[in-house]
Amino acid sequence: MRILFKHIATIVLSLVLIELILRLTGIVQPLWTVVDKDNGKLFKTKENLIFYNEGFSLTQSDGNGFVSYDSNKEGAKTLTFYGDSYSEAHQVFYRHHFLHALSNKKVPLDCINLSMSDFDFTDSYARYMIFDSILSSDHAYFFLSDDDFDQDDTDPFIPSVHLENEQLKLSDIDSLSLESSKVKYIAPLLRKSALLYLIRNAIRQIEMGNSLEILFDGQFTKKVSDEAPDQIISPVVYKILRNWDRRHCTIIYRGKRPMSKEYLDILQSYQIPLINLEQELRKRYNGRYEDLYYHKGTGQSGHWNLEAHQLISTILYEKLNRRFR
Repeated sequence: MRILFKHIATIVLSLVLIELILRLTGIVQPLWTVVDKDNGKLFKTKENLIFYNEGFSLTQSDGNGFVSYDSNKEGAKTLTFYGDSYSEAHQVFYRHHFLHALSNKKVPLDCINLSMSDFDFTDSYARYMIFDSILSSDHAYFFLSDDDFDQDDTDPFIPSVHLENEQLKLSDIDSLSLESSKVKYIAPLLRKSALLYLIRNAIRQIEMGNSLEILFDGQFTKKVSDEAPDQIISPVVYKILRNWDRRHCTIIYRGKRPMSKEYLDILQSYQIPLINLEQELRKRYNGRYEDLYYHKGTGQSGHWNLEAHQLISTILYEKLNRRFR
């Protein structure tokens, strides 16, 4: 019995030690999102968020479950930004994010980042429908790539939009999903333990067939095609574009490839304000566009690096300054 107790104590202490190492080093943190029955998936409020991937990020969520960049100046305009992991940017520190630089320019701008990984256009637009009036936004900006003009509803915890009698309607979160054991019992444990969250992610990667890619550092990863995807636009996206509030909303094209003529023609036909960020970055970086995605610290490519964020803040400020000066 004594030997059994000793083994159990050793295992428990080892698990506690691993948990402490994971948290203190920032390699992994517990699950950082919560699911609100009305508003969907959000960051835990007023939480330090640490991410280690192709870059390293240390940031903090605000009281609404987003990340805010305040100018702390009187008369500041409130700008909201929607998008996916690129504008979310969990690869750089809070102080290096392009919205932090934007909020510290001469023209006072308070920037709220409502972006979240894996969001597509309809997810972002649903979040806009929910929060724009609540946050009293003066202008909303949507980061899009050439993959975002189709609709891909795969996460039951993210509100989206659908057509009902030719009108845009918010899709409610699946109530059965909210009552599932995953949400009621497993998710609370994942929010408390970095080790459990690490194990859960490892199991998910195995299920997705990514084991070789991870074990051999991407040596067996199939090269992503440079060709633009088929130009598919869902009926919901068409309706969003037809209903676009041109005085209040702007699209920022952030794709790695030039925007297709088909998409560009559609935006122009609806007179939708557009900032072609991809075009501006290529023009200003003198042919070394791919370097803006390379992170020297890890030797990996992926999302925008520090230099890209500095350049993006400059480009956006030039565009925004004309509107708000």
